[in-house]
Amino acid sequence: MSGFSWLPFFEEMLNVICTNHDKDSLCRVIHDIFKDAGGRNDKFEDGTEGLLKEIDPLTFIAYFNRNNTLEAIS
Repeated sequence: MSGFSWLPFFEEMLNVICTNHDKDSLCRVIHDIFKDAGGRNDKFEDGTEGLLKEIDPLTFIAYFNRNNTLEAIS
């Protein structure tokens, strides 16, 4: 067992995400949760930009760990 107390939480969260969601449904969750915040856009291969269309489980988890400071949540 590692010395990181958060590891079991993230392992379980990844398991739930991978079992219950696909790349499209994860995008819908991101859009719903962050509908009032920026950062939901993506740049596509043709150079255009638009709403995020797909996301993998690890990137989904990383999305929630971005800019998590006391100032960001207050």
